[in-house]
Amino acid sequence: MTRLYRWHAETVEGGRLILWGIVTGHRKLPDGMSIHTSPVLSVFRDPEKEDGYVFKTKNSEFHVSLADCDYAQCMIASNEDIP
Repeated sequence: MTRLYRWHAETVEGGRLILWGIVTGHRKLPDGMSIHTSPVLSVFRDPEKEDGYVFKTKNSEFHVSLADCDYAQCMIASNEDIP
């Protein structure tokens, strides 16, 4: 199962959503690598974690926990859009 830690979401060109974070359990990427995902295609609740969500991209599913969200980065990304 691929997980993201210290993650945050960001809206990019065209209004698409991507995630940034530290990855573990990916089939091709080493654990502990800082990454950003390809655009998110769907999101749903993770049935295994009360505060968890699964973000599906073209080739992967990323499991996240709200407790691991880097809210400081979310605020920075949000404020960049404000003139």
